[in-house]
Amino acid sequence: MIINKIMIDTDGVIRNFADSLKREWVKKYPKKKLLPFDRYELWECMSITKKRWERFVYQERAKEIFLNADPYPGALGFLKDLYVRGYRIVLASSQDNHKLEKITMDWYDKHKIKYDEVLFIKDKCDYNCDLLIEDTFSQINLACISKKLYGTPKEVIRIPRLYNKYTNQNLHYRIHRDDMPLTAYGKDTYAQFDWIINWLDENMKQIPNKDSKVRQLTAKLKEVGKFSGQYRTCN
Repeated sequence: MIINKIMIDTDGVIRNFADSLKREWVKKYPKKKLLPFDRYELWECMSITKKRWERFVYQERAKEIFLNADPYPGALGFLKDLYVRGYRIVLASSQDNHKLEKITMDWYDKHKIKYDEVLFIKDKCDYNCDLLIEDTFSQINLACISKKLYGTPKEVIRIPRLYNKYTNQNLHYRIHRDDMPLTAYGKDTYAQFDWIINWLDENMKQIPNKDSKVRQLTAKLKEVGKFSGQYRTCN
């Protein structure tokens, strides 16, 4: 199997939205009860309605939550590794308004993330990629159906988090990539990203894009202190 273009979801995969949300909620309501974030319906963990949750997340504290969120440990190194190896990186997000799109682009720049494309898209299976890395079961489900019917994406990898460890949603097609270590939420995410890199190395045939050699040379020169620029492509 040949893997070249990799779509990577943002929130829940590389950006720790849940911890940032929890931090902002506690700042504003330090005395309110907060349950473990162990389900998709995070508003239930915060003992509020979905409508109130959406107002807090997308209006009242959008910038604080999304821009100040930390990358998951190991995420930046993982993205850099993929980029230097020559894979085409497509960063995806399901943000539903232009304000959040701008904040997310600022977050990428804040952490100096290199990529080839950025997509703000509701259904990630609508985009033709070779590999989808995702944490949300609804997106995984749609991608598995698309894989079965149309052959794209070629593979789907579920990033395990506490909130997607258990679900009532049945997958239409089994994802055999679920042998990734199911670590506790927010713990040992280095191992998850290492697992993906090792899996790619062991199972995939890669056709690097035309920038691959330039990226690899740039990385080597940076290591010895002979290059101070930033190489980045963006479609």
